[in-house]
Amino acid sequence: MVHLPNGHGSAELHDGLIRVLEGLPALLRRSLTWDQGTELARHVEITKATGVPIFFCDPGSPWQGGSNENTIGQLRQHFPKGTA
Repeated sequence: MVHLPNGHGSAELHDGLIRVLEGLPALLRRSLTWDQGTELARHVEITKATGVPIFFCDPGSPWQGGSNENTIGQLRQHFPKGTA
């Protein structure tokens, strides 16, 4: 989970993801799977900076993002939108 207090665009996500990924142990930085969204437009730069490959769910294949959606649901129980 990356807190983005200054917006949700690609620049903010770029900086936030690099900051968070660099702070994780190597075991937790093996890969990142993302749904389709413009906020990760700078994914190549993030991979170059962190060494973490980023994959995307195929359009029209919602089952590929199932674990992502489940994780978001679990996190929202403890961190509602708008909270830090």
